[in-house]
Amino acid sequence: MRTVGDVVDVHKSGEDADPWVLALALHIKAEGKAVCIVTEDIVDRQSISIATASDRLVIAHCRVRTFLSTME
Repeated sequence: MRTVGDVVDVHKSGEDADPWVLALALHIKAEGKAVCIVTEDIVDRQSISIATASDRLVIAHCRVRTFLSTME
């Protein structure tokens, strides 16, 4: 949390998935597997975007269009 604690939006009334997605990505990466978070959340607002958090944690991320273009 020290590195990306500001990914949590304290003003959000519901559950926030970003910390869970990041935790799972870190777990998968620790197992030596390739991981890439697919997201359109790239703009930092009250909390940092999942893209910024991914950069800080050295986890790959890409936009949906990029991901889908690899599926062809």
